[in-house]
Amino acid sequence: MSIPNLMQNVNRRMADLALMTAIMRQMEYLKSCCYFFDLKLGCKLIAVLEAFSGLWQIYHDGKELYGKTDPLLAPEWLDAKIAKHGSQFNFFMGLIGFFSSQLLLAGVIFERKLCVLLWIYVTALVTLAFMFYTLIIACIPELLIFDVSTIVLQAYFIMIAVAYYMQMRRAASSEEDAEVLFTAREV
Repeated sequence: MSIPNLMQNVNRRMADLALMTAIMRQMEYLKSCCYFFDLKLGCKLIAVLEAFSGLWQIYHDGKELYGKTDPLLAPEWLDAKIAKHGSQFNFFMGLIGFFSSQLLLAGVIFERKLCVLLWIYVTALVTLAFMFYTLIIACIPELLIFDVSTIVLQAYFIMIAVAYYMQMRRAASSEEDAEVLFTAREV
């Protein structure tokens, strides 16, 4: 690798770092979710939506795995092994989604930054696993638009949770930096 190429890579990394810093600064100004709700209520709504979505996935895929299904209702192009494997994956994703939504709900209600941060990490990893599975392993072209829209919605949910986490972190640091100007005796 020559020196100009090395310098070009360093400049590219510095530009990427500057872009990420600019994005994080802009996220500090985010105050609402879906233009109607503040971040705290938006995170509560996200947690409830994720919990119901996880329960629906658990019910639907559990019924498909352990219940009797009519083979005449299955599409012709769908293989039974692929369908079972996909149901197992979606069942597992539903379990993770339901329990991680409880983390977010607890973090919002009790104002615990760690719970919100754990939800962000878990949801990001689950979204990456979902992307890898649905777009590479079990790619079904008929469901591609649905899969991509699900990924975009999850990215928006993560962005709202990150903004709420940053808001909580800012509030905690401003409380620590508050200066006591007088004592109780002077009042």
